[in-house]
Amino acid sequence: MPVGQRGLFWDLQAIHAPADVPPFVAKWGLLRSGHRDDAARPEPWSDWEATAQRFRLILSLNARVQQAVGGGDDAGEALQQLDGLADAMTTGLGAERRPADDTELVQQATGFVARAVDLGLEDVRTGLAAAFEWGLGSDGAPGNAGTYVLTAHPADLVGHAYHELALHLANRVPTRICPECGIVFPVGHRRQKYCTEECGARARYRRWQERQKETER
Repeated sequence: MPVGQRGLFWDLQAIHAPADVPPFVAKWGLLRSGHRDDAARPEPWSDWEATAQRFRLILSLNARVQQAVGGGDDAGEALQQLDGLADAMTTGLGAERRPADDTELVQQATGFVARAVDLGLEDVRTGLAAAFEWGLGSDGAPGNAGTYVLTAHPADLVGHAYHELALHLANRVPTRICPECGIVFPVGHRRQKYCTEECGARARYRRWQERQKETER
């Protein structure tokens, strides 16, 4: 993966159909080999689908956890959604029982996210590089002698994606689930509710239509 390039795991979780794969490969490469050229050995759609689904699950659970602990208007809805996934999370964590209350429910979801990402990091080796070799210092400026960068050495592109996702989670980057289309997205500002202007416009138009129908009644 090119140094300094970001957004790999966001692009990976956005894959929903075979037609989404070629643009992804052109930008990032194949999941396991990293090749971008047409002669590269193809990977089965089932691998792409399963990998993308795992990233979507992790991101959606984390977004619901953020909503639940945030205490805002969406907290109750997020807790209901997490409760609906409690059995699956309990099985995945090997726990003996469902969570007893909301606090345990959120803790369980947080643990599930951490373990899922940790599994994805199994083949990722952490290393240290001289900053000048990467062209970056700790502040993003050109690296000088005597400064270092903590690096990751994944076995494949999926490992890169998990490493980037781990940094995203550890840095507590705020995310939300778009109420219009259901995708998880990074929040640009506190009041942002929809992933795009298009989703916001569709939601506003639908509410306007509903008000019109109420008026006609």
